[in-house]
Amino acid sequence: PSNGETSEIASGAAQAQDATTPSKRKEASQKPAASFKAMLLVLMVVQNSALALVGRYTRSSVSKEDMFVVNHLILVCEFVKLILASGLEHYTTNGKLAQSIKENIIDNPLDFLKILIPSLLYLVQNSLLFVALSNLPAPIYQVTYQGKLLTTAIVSVIMLQRKYKAKQWVCLLTLGFGVAIVVLGENNQKAKDAAEDGAVVEEDSDKPAQSMTVGLIAVTVACFCSALAGVYTEKLLKRPSTSSAGSAKGPVSLWMRNIQMAFFSICIALIQGGTSTGEDSEKPFMHGFTFLVYLLVLIQAA
Repeated sequence: PSNGETSEIASGAAQAQDATTPSKRKEASQKPAASFKAMLLVLMVVQNSALALVGRYTRSSVSKEDMFVVNHLILVCEFVKLILASGLEHYTTNGKLAQSIKENIIDNPLDFLKILIPSLLYLVQNSLLFVALSNLPAPIYQVTYQGKLLTTAIVSVIMLQRKYKAKQWVCLLTLGFGVAIVVLGENNQKAKDAAEDGAVVEEDSDKPAQSMTVGLIAVTVACFCSALAGVYTEKLLKRPSTSSAGSAKGPVSLWMRNIQMAFFSICIALIQGGTSTGEDSEKPFMHGFTFLVYLLVLIQAA
């Protein structure tokens, strides 16, 4: 072929390569994204399972006197979250943490106060989850707490007008029926064991008393608290904030919202601890904190 034909062939090949390159690049970029999502899913499963197992063990394997106070654990967890969120906000803002705090907290107190509601809900949720862990076996707790998926879907429809497909509702309702079957099966098994033994075995007075009913009520209320707090926080993250002058700003970052939430949670927990009465109020701060409890703090803060 002549030089003109050669140049036309070369240009055509280049155009064909350019046409296929974006699709290849898109496919190549989708693979790391899918792998990252899969890794996050695995980490989330490991974290939730470890939280249930370690939390249950720390609440059921020690005596009443050696048991840690839930309020103290929440305080330490929220303090760790505050440090981690501050570090991540410092990193994402290129060292402008102080400026970010000034813009989103000091100069915008009304928007800052909006996070008080989910902070209170999450604090109630965490307290109830440890009540549930004290009264339910880890597998039962793990299964029943998945009911938060159904409650979150219902709350998101009400608050965010979110629409779900019929197939998604079938999956959520199937999950609800599955949770109910597990709970009923556990109750029937306990009744059967008690009937075969002919008498109720006395529990160790040195260990905390356990009640299936109390645990299930705690999990149910915690599921609704989790749904309300999660959907409300999502609504705040998507809504642009407003400055003190009334001008619209971009949405506040996730890490700044975590800083705000941890701050309010610490304040509420301090007030709760200062006004509480009973045996727990007499225990010193971080009483009963063992290696496993510190591990539980790290899992919870993650």
